[in-house]
Amino acid sequence: MEQAYPPGGENPSWGEVPEKEQRQERPAMSPQTDQYYSSSPNTGAWQTGICGCCSDMESYCWACWCPCVQFGRNFEIIDEGNTSCLVGGGIFYLIHQHTCCGAMYSCGYRRKLRLKYGLPEQPCGDYCTDCCCLPCSLSQQTRELKSRGVDPNLGWKGEPNRETYLNSVPQVPKMEK
Repeated sequence: MEQAYPPGGENPSWGEVPEKEQRQERPAMSPQTDQYYSSSPNTGAWQTGICGCCSDMESYCWACWCPCVQFGRNFEIIDEGNTSCLVGGGIFYLIHQHTCCGAMYSCGYRRKLRLKYGLPEQPCGDYCTDCCCLPCSLSQQTRELKSRGVDPNLGWKGEPNRETYLNSVPQVPKMEK
């Protein structure tokens, strides 16, 4: 049995889509960008280097001797208070102590912080940085937050952390038609 096609002999499912049903072209999203945080990554620079640990010995000592505490503090701020320091640090502790893969978990939050402020992946990718020197990475993230007016030691509810962090989100330019 032969299929009957409309006049012109073309299969309608292979034909052109009517103009009003065509999708409009959108700019491709790079894996380096995240619309929620910034439309232009890598526009800023880290306030201190990865080896600037001596400028904030308190956060570096916490990151060396009890990284789950320092991670939890940073986590609560970066996660905008949606998850507490205790929960974030606890999850990190379980992953880091039982599987030695804490860097796989923490690098996602380093990336969120980096995208929020438009920071470059320095000195290397987020996972590599956390994997090679987790205490230095956690301490650098803490120093970055402090330099922008947010103290992770005060937690999300500490004044003025919430307002400072929320207001520091770069404005995403609106797409014009």
